[in-house]
Amino acid sequence: MVWTPKARMEKLRWLLMERETSNYRNLQIQKFLFFNEMFNKLHGKQYDISSLRAYENGPVFSNTYGDLIHEEDEFYDELKKVEINLTPEEIDNMKRSECIIKTLTDYELSELTHHLDLWKSKEERIANGERQIPIEDSDISEQDMKKISQLYDLYEGMDDKEIIEISDKRYVISKEDMSKLTNEHTEVLDKLSVHENLINPVYVSIEDGVLMID
Repeated sequence: MVWTPKARMEKLRWLLMERETSNYRNLQIQKFLFFNEMFNKLHGKQYDISSLRAYENGPVFSNTYGDLIHEEDEFYDELKKVEINLTPEEIDNMKRSECIIKTLTDYELSELTHHLDLWKSKEERIANGERQIPIEDSDISEQDMKKISQLYDLYEGMDDKEIIEISDKRYVISKEDMSKLTNEHTEVLDKLSVHENLINPVYVSIEDGVLMID
């Protein structure tokens, strides 16, 4: 039996099947769902954090986690039956959430949620080995929503961007500049990937044939 709610299954259908990117890891899927719900809350839309729990790596929807770990075959069978009926606003929120999980490493995604009060308020209990700690709406602080708003704005206008993953760096480049990318440019990006001072996402552009780090 699949325990993930229907509305959440609809979002996962969009992410995992309609987008032809079913190779997302469980952590990425969880962060996608979490940020999507936070963006919905940010804009006064219907959102659902039922079954949201504080895990070591951040907030996790426990029922979806269980479905993916213990009922994966049945989960994907049910996912194929789901019909998508989403508003443009909902899809925009999901696109931004997807960009987040594509432009940050797993560690960075976890750290991002670790700085939110909704998780930090449970940190000591997690460290003491407590499991399945509920995250309630009352745990979401005003400071959390300010950070969510900043994150939402950061991922404005990503529809015309491509993401290049090299090692643990995530380079963001316009589709127009992507068509101009040469092997020499790629070699430069590869060399830059060892530099720890580059913080994801790294925005790059090409001006007069020269690769620029924004």
